[in-house]
Amino acid sequence: MLKKIVFIIVAFAVLSCARQFGSYPTLQDELRFIGEISEYGLWNESFFRLSRLYSLYPDNPEIANNLAVACEALGKYKQAELLYRKALSIDPNNRYIKENYERFKRIRKGEDKDNNN
Repeated sequence: MLKKIVFIIVAFAVLSCARQFGSYPTLQDELRFIGEISEYGLWNESFFRLSRLYSLYPDNPEIANNLAVACEALGKYKQAELLYRKALSIDPNNRYIKENYERFKRIRKGEDKDNNN
């Protein structure tokens, strides 16, 4: 837990300093950072940051997919499904998005079976 807190404090400090000196993180920097905080299970923060990026880049399949993953982790399944479909409509040949969506559907199907018994 302490490791998570230290990581977050350091990461926010670095991002704040970069912004103070007029150097903003690139989209890829932001996505990399979101990936790192997601690995720590900070899904609310990931969701917040990805929602902001999605509002700026609604046609970016990587952002839509990552936001779908965050929604799924937070139990926002309807929103996750819509975002997976949006990501696939933008980039239908993206293997990574296809795998995420297929895994999502298998898990949801399994939950439906469990709820019917």
